[in-house]
Amino acid sequence: MIRPWAIGAIAVLGLAGLATRPVQAEETPSCPAASETKILHDIEETIGLPDSHKDQHDPSEVGITCPADEPDCAEPLLICHEQFCTQYNFATKLPDWVIERLTPKIVSGKNKRPNVKFKPDSKLPDDKLSATDKDYAGSGLARGHQAASADFKCKKDWMKQTFVFSNAVPQVQNGFNGGIWRQLESHVQNLAKHRDEIFVITGPVEMAPDGAETVISEGANACGNRIVLAGLSKLKKSSICDDNDKDPSKACDAGVAVPAGLFKIIYVPETERTFGFVMSNEDHRKLKDGDVKAVDYFEEWRATIEVIEEAANLEFFTSLSLRDSTMRKGHCTETRWR
Repeated sequence: MIRPWAIGAIAVLGLAGLATRPVQAEETPSCPAASETKILHDIEETIGLPDSHKDQHDPSEVGITCPADEPDCAEPLLICHEQFCTQYNFATKLPDWVIERLTPKIVSGKNKRPNVKFKPDSKLPDDKLSATDKDYAGSGLARGHQAASADFKCKKDWMKQTFVFSNAVPQVQNGFNGGIWRQLESHVQNLAKHRDEIFVITGPVEMAPDGAETVISEGANACGNRIVLAGLSKLKKSSICDDNDKDPSKACDAGVAVPAGLFKIIYVPETERTFGFVMSNEDHRKLKDGDVKAVDYFEEWRATIEVIEEAANLEFFTSLSLRDSTMRKGHCTETRWR
């Protein structure tokens, strides 16, 4: 049972001027009004919330005691902040997906990355159900944003809202989270500046239970790419917690799952164009030829929406008709960053 949370918010308008000589006052461009209910409505009306095909976990396995009148309380929880919604998975302590709607005003501004730390999402029923800073500290993996802080430069408070563990997954920092993945995020932000609006869906691809690499064959992907996502041999850990910082072989039953890869889907309503990527959670400096431009390297990780659905065990674009959904999911349309 998915349960949305909603509280409204209004942006603030500022004025600037000089008292020493008569000048025309300049109005600071205002950020658009935003609220949890608005972003949820926009997502449901335009693309729909993804359906999860993952097996439901026994509540006791994830440390939850369900009340008698709510036996399904361990099902993934829908949480919305002012500019993004996330489905939090209690078993993996990861978001299954994060969706954001971006516009030129939302991604533009002079605000810089806020100096704040990640924390448990206050919208979770209990902090004990969240990933923690101790899980990540010493793990060798970064707290990887799904909805990037820099996507919301119009307003510093929106940027701060992204620093919750319901919006983070363990990512290899050097060459991925701080490298090619950040460059992909920058291209998304630039695209948002040139379109009326775009919707972005981001999330993890779980590692195979046996720790093997996840292989997407060229024949199964209409984009023509063979994609290999990292396994245990590269990532060393299938989950992270304070107990296995120094010894990866130690059990980490209540830890945070380490994903094999990350997906990102972009939908542009203005052109009805949809395209997606699924990238391995590893140092891409070892994979990328130094002469290849980032935009060309992204194409090596292009995948159809059908392929991403299979890898992530999710169904996207649930509000579209069967015909429109089939058209978006099975074809590999040209990537356009403008």
